Amino acid sequence: MKNRNQTCRSLIAIMLLLPLFSINCSRQTPAPIPSLKEQGTAKQFIVDGKPFIALCGELGNNNATNIDYLKPIWPVLTVGNLNSVIAGISWAMVEPEEGKYNFDIVGAVINDARKNNLKLIFIWFASWKNGKSSYIPDWVKKDYVRFPRIKINETETIELITPLSEENRNADARAFAALMKYIKEVDSRQRTVIMMQVENEVGVLLDSRDRSAIANEAYKGPVPQELMSYIEKNKDNLVPELKEVWKANGSKMSGTWEEVFGPGKPKGLVMPVRNLVPPMTQEEQDEALVTYPFYSDEVFMAWYYSTYINYIVEAGKAEYPIPMFVNAWLKQREHSWPGTYPSGGCLPHVFDIYHAGGPSIDFLAPDLYRPDFANIAEQFTRSGNPLFIPETSGGAQGAAIFIMTAPGEFYIGGSGMTITFSQKNPEFKTGLATVEEGTFVQGKWIPGRRLAGDDTGQGSNLRLGAGYNIQKVSLYSYK
Repeated sequence: MKNRNQTCRSLIAIMLLLPLFSINCSRQTPAPIPSLKEQGTAKQFIVDGKPFIALCGELGNNNATNIDYLKPIWPVLTVGNLNSVIAGISWAMVEPEEGKYNFDIVGAVINDARKNNLKLIFIWFASWKNGKSSYIPDWVKKDYVRFPRIKINETETIELITPLSEENRNADARAFAALMKYIKEVDSRQRTVIMMQVENEVGVLLDSRDRSAIANEAYKGPVPQELMSYIEKNKDNLVPELKEVWKANGSKMSGTWEEVFGPGKPKGLVMPVRNLVPPMTQEEQDEALVTYPFYSDEVFMAWYYSTYINYIVEAGKAEYPIPMFVNAWLKQREHSWPGTYPSGGCLPHVFDIYHAGGPSIDFLAPDLYRPDFANIAEQFTRSGNPLFIPETSGGAQGAAIFIMTAPGEFYIGGSGMTITFSQKNPEFKTGLATVEEGTFVQGKWIPGRRLAGDDTGQGSNLRLGAGYNIQKVSLYSYK
């Protein structure tokens, strides 16, 4: 979650192509616990026993630290016809002294969301936020011996606690478990809190990996057997980047990180904040977006971040097992080397590392600020991962929801977009059969105008104008 000047902003959180429904918080018996349900090759997000699409307003990082500050924000969210809100919870606020918890603000936010008929997705700002450790409690910040930090460039300590420390991990997990126990106590009847994001945009900045003594020892040692066993078991279905690197280094089933995954960052190379054109050429910049230098460093960090977060997730789910996910700061132009973006985050080219190290994490999500929106969205559906976008930019890019009701049949609602369709099989082309505007009344489709000609680009595309509208389209194939 990036800092924003505005108090909140609307965004699309895309989680499955399923019908909307209204929320009823007045029931007397407990609602079913939120869950992810296998539905063929997809996963449905189930809330109050029904499929749910989260149409969210996202609060600023620190808005949910003061209930009075939030008072003018709730009406903005409800007027926008949203059904949920994403809000941050700080480890520093809920455990100001070790072992002494204060969940007053958490309870107040839950109550206010419930009064406004909104569901909540909480972000656990704890060990890491945007590749830094600014939300850890003061008692953790001050005790750098007990809670060790990451080192970069061989000797420089930064304010980023290392995922290789069990002391760091266990302290975070205890606090998260206490938080989930509290949420269950105050919310197990209404189920206002429907998901948890655990940590935020984790990874190492300004270097490709942790270079503290404990990290260097682990890096020079063997790749953990759990990871190698996962790679061997799934060798035919690994993400292509991992498969290619592993094969290029001899498909070894044991060895150090560099023996198995290739060389890390050369010693003495100082990572820039941004890799710019110049001194890079445009060709080098383009290449950096689709190649993966220092891959062993990134895999190494991904393993330790994923196992650390998985431990926290399991501690939380032991108290209250609602869906829990992890988000990623993406590789992008001028931030295309690991360390210019957080190295070790849950990016698509290390998905398998997160699946091996974090089996209790329900899914991995992109904070999507890149212009190639569709490409990134597709990458985040790798390996059966459900697509959920907790952060994205607004503006002229537009927004839409696709609901598939049958093969080749969709309801599409949104604005400011032109949509074309294509076949996976390049031998065939796709045409628009019947297109009609309409609306839903009490769950029933009421058709309006039937569209063709100029309104569909002569049958080549759907056009969602500046005002929100819904269109039903059926497709056909030809060659």
